[in-house]
Amino acid sequence: MKFEIVHDVFADSPRETQENVFEFTFHHTKYNLPNELGIRAEAFDSWEDMASYLKPRYALVVPVHMYDHSGTYLSVKSFGCSWDSGRVGFAVLSKERMLKEFGRKYITNKLNERLMKILEQEVADYTMWLNGECYGVQILDDDGEMLDCQYGFYGMEAARESAVAYMSHYGEVMTE
Repeated sequence: MKFEIVHDVFADSPRETQENVFEFTFHHTKYNLPNELGIRAEAFDSWEDMASYLKPRYALVVPVHMYDHSGTYLSVKSFGCSWDSGRVGFAVLSKERMLKEFGRKYITNKLNERLMKILEQEVADYTMWLNGECYGVQILDDDGEMLDCQYGFYGMEAARESAVAYMSHYGEVMTE
């Protein structure tokens, strides 16, 4: 028995398939990126203007940056390249969502660290999807016949972890 990791060419955006904590409002003239808040960039004179509008309405407002060169990469940290990168928008956490998910009205340092890890993963998943780094795992018997499969993994590491878990599951099933 073995596994194969294959490209998932039909993978849906993690913004549609996952339960996301943050909402994205991204604005770019060449890309159709998520604008889950439905706000128009033209209504603001600058990113700072948009941030001033968002901050009183949300529990957390985090700038998101994009690097566009041999792929498109998003990050909550600046890429430091003024030629191929810049701010693309914001990720926001609603006050209602914070209360529902974390039972808090205010963000402590510890909660902020946790929220930033969540946001970094949401941004990373979306970046992997954007660049076609989507995979499926197929479990094959010794003759190459597929026993099971699962798709929708963003990134090779997630696919590999799933494959290892699948293999251990099938090893247990076959020895029982």
